[in-house]
Amino acid sequence: MTDLERKLQSLLRARARGLKPSGTLSPRTVRRARVRQGAVAAATGALALSIAVAAFVGVRSMTAAPSRIDPVAPKPTQSESSDDRRAGQVEQSPRPKPTTPPPGSLDPPRYPPPVADLEHGGTYFGVYFEVVRGTDARKGKITQAARAVRGLGFEPSVGDVNCDRGAKKALGLAAGRNYVAVALYFHTQEQARRFVDAYKPEVVGVARVTTGCLD
Repeated sequence: MTDLERKLQSLLRARARGLKPSGTLSPRTVRRARVRQGAVAAATGALALSIAVAAFVGVRSMTAAPSRIDPVAPKPTQSESSDDRRAGQVEQSPRPKPTTPPPGSLDPPRYPPPVADLEHGGTYFGVYFEVVRGTDARKGKITQAARAVRGLGFEPSVGDVNCDRGAKKALGLAAGRNYVAVALYFHTQEQARRFVDAYKPEVVGVARVTTGCLD
């Protein structure tokens, strides 16, 4: 506290008691003291107000709700990225379309070889491609059947069915009639069946016969 403030307080106390103060102050000095006291009081009040505002702002900021933070997806590693790219390539790659082989590219069916030289009285399994009555032999069916067999690379036997003993019964033909047939002969029944399975047109039938008319 300054000397001026102490003198002013002494003057105020003396007036309150009804006593004359030990020293008198001029009115100008009193005014200056009062102005200074007012300035000090104002500065003190402003400082207290600033402290109070700062404290209020700090408390408000501490109790305020935290702002929302959007999650950030982690970046894939190099290995994961390469795996994803490979998976995407597999999913996006179009499926191969089935291709049809061009005509004639398939292997021809394998036919077992027929007997080339028949023996008189020999036993064979005959595959009969066409059988017609003797009077109808010139109508073209025999010729067409023989041409189809030759197209496979084999020379068929064209002749009277009566020369093949057992053929009429196996093929269900009338015993008292004459027939002309186109046939190939094989040593075993398995060979004859394999030839029939590979041959596209239907055949009349397969018969176990004894060949004649060859002497």
